[in-house]
Amino acid sequence: MVEIVIVIVIVAATVWAIMWQGPREKDPDSTFWYAFAGLCCLLPAVLLPAIANPLAGAVLLGLAIFVAGASALFMRKWTAHMVDRQRTAGRDAQNVQLSARHEAVVARWLSYELDTAKQIDFPAMNDVRIPETAALVKAMAEASALRRDASYPDRASETLLDYARAITRLETAFMVAETAATGAPGLRVISD
Repeated sequence: MVEIVIVIVIVAATVWAIMWQGPREKDPDSTFWYAFAGLCCLLPAVLLPAIANPLAGAVLLGLAIFVAGASALFMRKWTAHMVDRQRTAGRDAQNVQLSARHEAVVARWLSYELDTAKQIDFPAMNDVRIPETAALVKAMAEASALRRDASYPDRASETLLDYARAITRLETAFMVAETAATGAPGLRVISD
């Protein structure tokens, strides 16, 4: 019974090291050395019981082969899942960062929209007949549409790239519109 557990642990650990740890180390020799170390541990675990009982040795060898195959299938699925999970986490983090930039521009624009003093001092920020403000509103609509598309996890990373470009265009359009309306980006001109 102990021999069975030892064989299962050795084979599963060897397959894990070969399929998960080896590729992460980016060393071409690591696969060989993990396999070699696993075999060095496995051979005594199979050969010693085989000396006492040849049938036990055959059973342990068959078990080792079966566990190696099952572990390889499991590791293939687990590795694919982990890679997909890391890719999704990276995409989610980028989406959160882009959403924060988007919200920052919208918040700055809303200050011109909701603050009565700013509406009086800078009416150009609310007038879509002015080309710069019209471009800003168009950039906001484009960024909002792409934000919805980028929030779906099954969407391609190209949508996230399009959203990033739209946010950059939105920031630029806001700066241009604010400069045209106030005379300087980010500065409120105090009127007498």
